[in-house]
Amino acid sequence: MSEQPLAYRYSGGSLNTEDPTYIVRQADREFFNGLKAGEFCYVLNSRQMGKSSLRVRTMARLQAEGILCAFIDLTGFGKEGVSPEQWYAGIVRDITMSCLSPAQFNWRKWWREQRDLLSPVQRLQIFIEEILLVEVKQKIVIFVDEIDRVLSQNFSLDDFFAVIRGCYNLRGSKPAYQRLTWALLGVATPSDLIEDSHATPFNIGIAIALEGFKLSESSPLAEGLKHLTDKPQKLLQEILTWTGGQPFLTQKLCWLAARTNNVIPPGKEALWLKRLIQQKLLQNWETQDEPPHLKTIRSRILYSPKSSKKLLLLYQQILQRGKIKVKKSSEYRELQLSGLVVKQGKYFKVFNPVYQSVFNHHWVKKQLLALDTSATISLGLVSFTSLAIALLIMGLRSLSLFQGWELATFDLLMRTRPLETKDSRLLIIGATEQDLNTYGYPLPDQVLAQLLDKLQQYQPRAIGLDIVRDIPVPTADPQGHQALSTHFQNSDNLISVCTFDTNIAPPPASPLEQLGFVDLYDDRDLNSQDDTVRRYLLSRSGNNQSEICQAPYSFAWQMIYLYLEDRGIAIKTIKDNWQFGSLITKRLQERSGGYQNLDAQGNQLLINYRNTPNPEQIAPEISLGDILNQKGNFEPTLIKDRVVLICATAPSVQDFHDTPYGELRGTYIHAHAVSQILSAVEDRRPLIWWLPLWGDTSLLLFWSFVGGLVIWRFAQPLNRIVITSIVAIALYGVCWSIFILGGWLPLVPSALALIISGCSLMVIVRYKRSKIP
Repeated sequence: MSEQPLAYRYSGGSLNTEDPTYIVRQADREFFNGLKAGEFCYVLNSRQMGKSSLRVRTMARLQAEGILCAFIDLTGFGKEGVSPEQWYAGIVRDITMSCLSPAQFNWRKWWREQRDLLSPVQRLQIFIEEILLVEVKQKIVIFVDEIDRVLSQNFSLDDFFAVIRGCYNLRGSKPAYQRLTWALLGVATPSDLIEDSHATPFNIGIAIALEGFKLSESSPLAEGLKHLTDKPQKLLQEILTWTGGQPFLTQKLCWLAARTNNVIPPGKEALWLKRLIQQKLLQNWETQDEPPHLKTIRSRILYSPKSSKKLLLLYQQILQRGKIKVKKSSEYRELQLSGLVVKQGKYFKVFNPVYQSVFNHHWVKKQLLALDTSATISLGLVSFTSLAIALLIMGLRSLSLFQGWELATFDLLMRTRPLETKDSRLLIIGATEQDLNTYGYPLPDQVLAQLLDKLQQYQPRAIGLDIVRDIPVPTADPQGHQALSTHFQNSDNLISVCTFDTNIAPPPASPLEQLGFVDLYDDRDLNSQDDTVRRYLLSRSGNNQSEICQAPYSFAWQMIYLYLEDRGIAIKTIKDNWQFGSLITKRLQERSGGYQNLDAQGNQLLINYRNTPNPEQIAPEISLGDILNQKGNFEPTLIKDRVVLICATAPSVQDFHDTPYGELRGTYIHAHAVSQILSAVEDRRPLIWWLPLWGDTSLLLFWSFVGGLVIWRFAQPLNRIVITSIVAIALYGVCWSIFILGGWLPLVPSALALIISGCSLMVIVRYKRSKIP
């Protein structure tokens, strides 16, 4: 027996031309002879069948015959961000480096010079005809390895195959092309690479069948087994029986056998090898499969671009019947390319007993269960889980855990609504910096009295003076103060202001029924970091009055009342809600939409801000000076029958509040509140509404069930992610569409229900799969 075992190679890659373990097969002869004769040849087979070693050996033999060989490895071309320009330039570069010297041809300079004149495909054709076939006088074979990489590009490469076909077609008219041929190698089928039968080169080429090792060809492998047995050929035969001649697996098994250095008892070769295979290959095969071989096959089946389930069912038929008749379909081709099965005549059978032992009936059943989630979890479990998740989220919501997110989402929906025009029922008169410089600050009573004189001439429906006037300004001008007081006493359409939170008193002469409070409330009582004004207090209860500011109604309510009263529209209360004509405003409750545990004292409503291009420009606006001097933008029609709001708009006068649209002056927020009610009464513009508790719960249950249904219906992780993303976008779209109609649906809780329900069922599925024996 020999003491020096052969150095078997199974670590992947190609064997060198002198490697003693290289097995010459029928494919070697067909490939060499075909290319030498100028035929287009292609080797399309599963991985680890010896394609690269075949190419290296064939190139060496052709070069020995004086044939120039170019090699293009598409693995190095990359997948992401590769343009057609770069891809075809890489083809020219590789051919140039193999066939031409830098002195003969500067490919970079040539490629750039042609860029504005020709497409990349045309440049490749010109390069072959005018450069390659002119500079090189001998025969040329261009080998393209990993041809299946063309499938990963984000652009079509049909033209590349058409170029190859064109090289063959031009042989009749241009004899130089008779010196050029191509060889393609990879893991694909011709129909995968190109479907156009007129452009494909595969119907004019020779398909080289790369089969497993046969005993008559494999004698060199027996040399390394002589130290184990007196009958190494017998041991090799047993190895080939187990591997079916699969090159990688045969080399690995020979290596495993050779390194044991245990002498095999005579006649025990089969039993000894079976034990070795059980210990070194089959037992815990996933940990022992290095370099990956069985894992590669598994991945090809389970992560196939075709349907994994169809491949498994097809393979299951082969296991059950022993063999099945081959059909021309993509599933049959894909299964063959996985390497798991081999074609013998008109039938498919499992390639070898090793594969059949690893990928057995139980493995197939387990994978089918894993793919078919509906077989792992029932619709009943989906329904129960969805209900539990929905109720859990509703419980957490009641604790205000999602309130910050919901209010932020409310602001987002508010900002993304369609744009609206200004409200022409309103007019804002602002005291600008120039006005304050001209008339002084605070604005004197005399100036305000003159302004009111001007306005009353043009018969506005309501005038709101959003300027604090609890003491005379200036105190030394009793005449101006008296003129302003006269307006407060005699003008039925004039509303003055006070505040009860900051204790600012109303003008002394202002009647209570013409007084409105201007207090605004943000959400800092719910979240110390949230000072956004989303709510508006229309009126307050009688037991919540201030000694200084006794106004029961807000500034906006008073303006609305005057306008609608003049229009003959009645205002009354129905069950603690205000009714303006036929419109009933739904007051905020402790739990309203995204608000949980809200202090709902008084009659509050959500502000449905008017979404104008500039939120400050909710209505036409004119400066105080233009009114007094009747110049600039002043027009009497801007005042007649309008709601007029007077305030200081100079930046130096600080009265800013955070809103969903950023900072707005207080008067503008009051204007939005006035416009909201008037638009709802006269234009049917919706107020903001929300669902009752049972409605929110039902909606959450629906989206929770949808999230679970996605997991139940789709098995592939990518499909689940894509479908769930689409559903989430649909959820947002539904909530946004309803919000345009005034409805504030529970977007954040619904999204959480959708995702958490799906994730929970994925955990359940994974747990159940782990329990499959």
